[in-house]
Amino acid sequence: MVNYSAAALDQTFRALSDPTRRAMLARLAAEPDASVAELARPFRMSKPAISKHLKVLERAGLVAEEEEPGARVQSDAELRDYVRARAWGHHAAGTCPIGPRERGGVLTSDFRVHGTRGLRVVDASVFPRIPGFFPVSAIYMVAEKAADDILAQAGR
Repeated sequence: MVNYSAAALDQTFRALSDPTRRAMLARLAAEPDASVAELARPFRMSKPAISKHLKVLERAGLVAEEEEPGARVQSDAELRDYVRARAWGHHAAGTCPIGPRERGGVLTSDFRVHGTRGLRVVDASVFPRIPGFFPVSAIYMVAEKAADDILAQAGR
């Protein structure tokens, strides 16, 4: 038997007492990837109003918070800006960014992988974000810097 606290059960029942939230849960069960705009459509509510309902469901543990782009991106304009700043075509980048581990970095400034010896990464993955739509010049620059670092450390 699962042991739930009275407070947690109260929060769950309170969240489920609203017919709009129950309908939203049913919709999410049928379409788990439904966007906030899609959830709002049948209720003729604004996205912020739907977001408030989702927060109640989230606090009750009935839905999980969106990770990306997250709560900070709400309007269509904000979503458009978010996608424009992060989308990429066929130039993958940013999977091994330079920087301290504590801030999500994978590499040191001389392209060494944190916590390893003898392993470096020198390609577009070193950038925290894709450097424009034609990254080859930036990649050449990184390769030149890496070559200088490797030669300097080899004593040449």
